[in-house]
Amino acid sequence: MEGKRVALYVWNRFDPENDGNYSILRGNGMHGVAILYDSTKRSSFEKVPRVVEKVNYRARNPDVQKIIVATKCDMPNQQVSDEEAR
Repeated sequence: MEGKRVALYVWNRFDPENDGNYSILRGNGMHGVAILYDSTKRSSFEKVPRVVEKVNYRARNPDVQKIIVATKCDMPNQQVSDEEAR
């Protein structure tokens, strides 16, 4: 990607009205997805596999890259260990 311009679009697709599920509405043309979870809430971490499944289904691109990112790692009340998250 050296010297190429790229577009980065960021959407917050967390939908609290839908039982806290993530809604991925459109996936055509996406090349990468960052999936974030709250490391102070185990339930957030436990939803990651379901979100990955939704991304795989909606992306319509078998090569879509995914990165899973823990947030609030600096907080003392961690519910997901580093080892577990790996």
